[in-house]
Amino acid sequence: MLAPLSNPLRAIGRFAFGSTFGRVLTIPLLFAAVYFLVALFTFYRGTYDAPETADLRFEEIITPLSAHTIFTEQPEVRTGLLVIDGAHDNDFSQNEVVSLLAGMANRGITVDFMGEPSRFGGFQRVNSSDRFAMLESKLRQAGSLAVIAPREPYTKEERGLVRRFVDKGGRLLLIGDPTRSQQINSLSEEFGLSFQPGFLYNQVDYDLNHRNIFVRDFFPDAVTEGLTAVAFYTAGAIRSSGPALAYTDGNTFSTIVEGVEPFYPLAKANQDNVLAVGDLTFMIPPQNSILDNNRLIANIAEFLASGDRGFELSDFPYFFDGGVDIVLGRSSLLELGAGLRRALSGFQIDAQVKNREEPGKDLIFLGLYDDAVQAERYLNLAGIQVGETLRTPFTPDLEPEGAALISLQAQDGRHILIVLADTLNTLADATARLESGEFRDVIVSESLGIITRPDSG
Repeated sequence: MLAPLSNPLRAIGRFAFGSTFGRVLTIPLLFAAVYFLVALFTFYRGTYDAPETADLRFEEIITPLSAHTIFTEQPEVRTGLLVIDGAHDNDFSQNEVVSLLAGMANRGITVDFMGEPSRFGGFQRVNSSDRFAMLESKLRQAGSLAVIAPREPYTKEERGLVRRFVDKGGRLLLIGDPTRSQQINSLSEEFGLSFQPGFLYNQVDYDLNHRNIFVRDFFPDAVTEGLTAVAFYTAGAIRSSGPALAYTDGNTFSTIVEGVEPFYPLAKANQDNVLAVGDLTFMIPPQNSILDNNRLIANIAEFLASGDRGFELSDFPYFFDGGVDIVLGRSSLLELGAGLRRALSGFQIDAQVKNREEPGKDLIFLGLYDDAVQAERYLNLAGIQVGETLRTPFTPDLEPEGAALISLQAQDGRHILIVLADTLNTLADATARLESGEFRDVIVSESLGIITRPDSG
């Protein structure tokens, strides 16, 4: 039987110092104790001295560099439509572009979001064919398109739509943000623009944070007019085959590109109607009111609003800007004219059926081939002859029987649409195709559609 231990500490000591395991355990403990005592007497003096409170007078307080400025404008009021892409899982919210929306509203431009941008999630994926159809429909109406930080890449077919839109004079705004996931180069490279990865920073001259850079050097352009200095809060560089519009100073660097070089956060493509901006944050309130940021936003809004895109027949009826007169070749076509008028009202287009055209107004002429003489001057300008055969610049000679033609012309700011057919039924089929959009299946050129096998009825 074992005797009880009279002193537990002595037993522990014998174990600690008397056994091999105890000696091994004790050595690290001794080092830890010595380290603690050295640190205690080296870094802790047992007292705390609070720093003196600065006694600044009011006049000695320096205003931060990020002081807000007041900007007012009285822009020209126009009509038109800006489409903002939200169907490519775009990484921004509507609140972030409210200053741009205000600039467009000041100019009378309607803004239409295509899909919903999803800065904070909630994106519902749209398959590529549906998205193509959506984009095609929106661009028929638009004068300008804005694409901001798309996370879904643009397909080859979608790039073709935007290319065609730009080639017709439509304005395109591309905005990137180097800190957000984006596939903007899937579209921008179609126009010779490349948004570079990494953000720009300046450790010498900055606005409260080295990533908040100032840009004070600008090339002459309508977009840079009146700018002295702007502040970008997360800017990336852009490489372009076209002209740069702004460049950074020698103290600004990129987190990706090594070495010193001027970086361009603002640029255009070779085509003057394509603008690229390497920062979104400068237009987000309250940062939009810093320095000349609001002026830059106003200049961008003016860029988007002042385009003069061309239209073609497939864009019907969106080329009718405001009201249009429907003139009939004969009184028996009154019902067809009234039906077309009702269809146009669904597109918010004011159409009136009249006996004769009014100079300067857009025109739709409905008639049979026997009425073609009333529209002869427009047909001649389009190179169309109506007689025993139908002769057009885009088709072989056609038999008039069972055929209808739809011709679009733009003259002196007007759009003239001529719809002719051999019989009332054939003309009714042509107007029905215009109302349903099926006329696009019979287009043979940008300005002409030929129906040779109309539906019965």
